Amino acid sequence: MRCEEVREILVESKPQEIPAPVEEHLSACAGCQEYARSWRLVSAGFEVLTEERVPDASLGFAARLVRRLEEARQGFGSGAEIWERAGRRFVYAALLLTLTMLLALLLPSSGPLRESAAADLYVAQADIASAENDPVLSPETALAPWPGASENGKK
Repeated sequence: MRCEEVREILVESKPQEIPAPVEEHLSACAGCQEYARSWRLVSAGFEVLTEERVPDASLGFAARLVRRLEEARQGFGSGAEIWERAGRRFVYAALLLTLTMLLALLLPSSGPLRESAAADLYVAQADIASAENDPVLSPETALAPWPGASENGKK
């Protein structure tokens, strides 16, 4: 017999009704012997629990139980409060989503996909910046007089 089959038979049968093939397997297999011993202890514990008498309820037990149940129910909140809180959260989430969408549509984009006007402005700014760095068009050379020109514009 296999160990799984032996263990199933041990669980399903009473300790006094163990078949002979299972007894043979238990004498040869140390793991199943340990399992059978543990199962006997657990079964004995359950039998002791079934024999023990349930204690009677003390005076005022029912009143205390009802009071504690009421306190728990009040602390948990009513169904209307739960739906109201969930509704508020939904409204706040919808407002946040709407605000985010409006900001995304109204603010100029700064990503790689831009509007044509924004792209033209960006290119024009780049041209101005490159002209300022040009040595011929720099402000220092613009203020210097042309060679051979007089102050009044006459030669």
